[in-house]
Amino acid sequence: MAKEGTPTQSPDTNKERASEKLFVSVSKLVPDIDAADLTHDEESTFERSTRASFRNNTDIGTDYPAGFVRWLAIDAESAESLNEALRGQVVVDIGAGRYPFGYLIADRAGAKGYVGVDAYSASSLAATTQSLFTDPKSRDQEVFGSVQPPLITEVSIVEEDMLTFLKRLPDNSVSVFCSGIDSDIINYEYEKQVSEEIKRVLKDDGAYVGEKFGGHVFLHDQQGEFDVERPSDKVVIYRRKKHDE
Repeated sequence: MAKEGTPTQSPDTNKERASEKLFVSVSKLVPDIDAADLTHDEESTFERSTRASFRNNTDIGTDYPAGFVRWLAIDAESAESLNEALRGQVVVDIGAGRYPFGYLIADRAGAKGYVGVDAYSASSLAATTQSLFTDPKSRDQEVFGSVQPPLITEVSIVEEDMLTFLKRLPDNSVSVFCSGIDSDIINYEYEKQVSEEIKRVLKDDGAYVGEKFGGHVFLHDQQGEFDVERPSDKVVIYRRKKHDE
């Protein structure tokens, strides 16, 4: 109970304050990132790059990635493994898309920070992520059946293709989530390079989470560096193997 004479904050005020501090520079979440040329948009909701970035003129579909993450949100079979993999991590969501599905997965798992990376939809992703804090009845919360407000209050959104962004990251620095990538957008050689960068940046205690079949950047693990867990028929989780000292 508040002391007599102490002003109390209304839920609306708390939501406004959460929204105000939501978007932070990616260098705050990943301190050693190469972020020299990243600049904020006019409203400081996302950062954009001046580097040459891979883009494709193919129409970008949203149904497939959204369908996978919506399924993942209600998949009790995968929940325990997924939460264990991402808990306490800074999660980089590559090819994040327009909607905050990856954010909600990371938030539900207890991640400490979220970075959404998309070459096409950063502005939309920022707006829909912010809506989780300002509109408790937003469509995204209804889809996920959320019963509590989001907890991750430090979010960075970057308008850049996944490979260019991953190359900015220091070794052993983050966990990575891939919610589904259309095979018409990236080719095999590009995907292999992304795979190598994911292996480089993954924290020793972190994980790479993706889909088991299709719409997914596979880790080409010829050296057997990773343990692979398949908690359900759709989800695959890669963790770096622990070696005895």
